[in-house]
Amino acid sequence: MSEVDKEAEDRELEPVPMPGEKTRRISWRGISFLVPANWEIGLFKFLKKGGNRIELEDEYATRLEAEWIYPKEKIDRKIVEKRYKKKFKKLTDYSDKENRISDLPTDWYATSFELRHGKLGTGETTLMQKKQQLLTAFYIPSDNSIFISIVVHIFAEDAENPADVVKLISSEFQIHNKDALIPWELYDMYFKMPKELQLDSTQFDIGSKLMLYRWKMRTLYLWHFSLADHFIDDEKTAEEYGTGFLNSMSFVRAVTFSPGLDGEITWKRKRWHVFGRRDEFACMCFKYKAAVVHDKEENKLILICYHYRKNKDLKLLNDFIEANPYLASAKKLLR
Repeated sequence: MSEVDKEAEDRELEPVPMPGEKTRRISWRGISFLVPANWEIGLFKFLKKGGNRIELEDEYATRLEAEWIYPKEKIDRKIVEKRYKKKFKKLTDYSDKENRISDLPTDWYATSFELRHGKLGTGETTLMQKKQQLLTAFYIPSDNSIFISIVVHIFAEDAENPADVVKLISSEFQIHNKDALIPWELYDMYFKMPKELQLDSTQFDIGSKLMLYRWKMRTLYLWHFSLADHFIDDEKTAEEYGTGFLNSMSFVRAVTFSPGLDGEITWKRKRWHVFGRRDEFACMCFKYKAAVVHDKEENKLILICYHYRKNKDLKLLNDFIEANPYLASAKKLLR
């Protein structure tokens, strides 16, 4: 046995993370589940007919792929199992070992495939293929509330065991799409959002994470900035930083923001353009609420900007702030 294979075998004998030990929860678009602590969202897609897809990564590779829908009609589990077997027939043919995983929660089905060793390519490009395992799983609860399929990648260098991974995922899998408040948990963020506000887009950069939510042309911009002490100090307040940031954004051109007191950010309309402002007339929204919250315990800044139409639209903003205690200082926006 080579030293590389010996090291891989040793790592496979290490304890596998289980709930409460080196795990974290991922919450995204109506579902949440536990995964190893170093897995994080690397990609997401909105699929046709209301479907969702996410990929989780560790420091080196994609570890999990998941796709799910909330069915409008009852799904026949027998048909799903038949298609499931057909789809993964090539894996069955190519694998050295196939194991149906038992002792899972009700309505969970999972199979692990140990891919056979061998060579890839020919001639000078020949590479030795390391041991790899794939885990496929799907979940169709009896109430037909969701259909989710999952693929987990286990490489030779990884310590996880396929059975332990799927048991971890399924052990505390929760469906939230019918809840009034939907949890979101990724990176260093955790918050709840009223279900009416649907995720439209994101922009994740180092130290800055934007999540943009919409409801009937109203828009809520939510930023989380890590390492707040790099942005604010004795010479620049959180309000000044938030104001400068909003004024630098191209999506808000009709108004100018100014720092207020205790986290509030005020705004003043610019001179009317002869043809109006396209970014406002496109959605017929002409009002704004903005605030910045300095979370000293987490050393973060949370910047909120809500673009809305009528005062009654503030109910969604109120529900969002009330659902997240760390935003308590932003309640002044509701005055």
